Amino acid sequence: MSRPLRTNEVRQLVLQTFLAMGAAEDCDLHETVLIRDGIYCGHRFAASTLQAVWFIEEDELKFYDASGHVAQILRPSEKLAVEQSSATARAA
Repeated sequence: MSRPLRTNEVRQLVLQTFLAMGAAEDCDLHETVLIRDGIYCGHRFAASTLQAVWFIEEDELKFYDASGHVAQILRPSEKLAVEQSSATARAA
């Protein structure tokens, strides 16, 4: 059974990806909680001209470039599990 993702972990993943997409290291990360039909469904992140939307139910994190096109799609649970496994292996 996979553990639930913490928003802070996804926030860090978003920031790392924004930096890889060319955002400045000192960029301000803006965040909005998404509600659909009164139910929490995700987060929207923005830094400069880049945006990302985390859809909780779908386990999907979509990154948009400056022109609004989808630049990358990640599954946060898979990406963070791989990073956690790598960190555990390095510590051993």
